[in-house]
Amino acid sequence: LDQRVAVTQEAGEIVVRVNGELIARAAGVTQLAVTTGAGHDRIEVAPDVTVPVTVDAGPGRNVVKAGGGPATVQGGADTDKLGGGSATNLLA
Repeated sequence: LDQRVAVTQEAGEIVVRVNGELIARAAGVTQLAVTTGAGHDRIEVAPDVTVPVTVDAGPGRNVVKAGGGPATVQGGADTDKLGGGSATNLLA
C-alpha cells in the first residue's frame, strides 16, 4: 500500500495527514516517529517542524524529507530518496 504522509505545523500544533486524511493534531509534541509498511511511500515533514523525528519507511521505493529538526531516517531494501533537514541527521 503506497502511503503519503505529511507532517506540518499549524498554529503551534503538529498536524499529521495520511493520504490527505487528518490523523492527528497535537500541541506540546517533543518527538515524532513515523513508520510505514511495504509500498512506495512518500513521507514529508515540513521544514518548520523542528522536533526530533524518527522515520522507518519500510521496503519499497520511498521518498523521505525529514523536516527542520534532528532526524534518523531508515529506508527499506529498495532504492530510496532520503533527505534530512538543517539539523543533525542520520540517513540509512
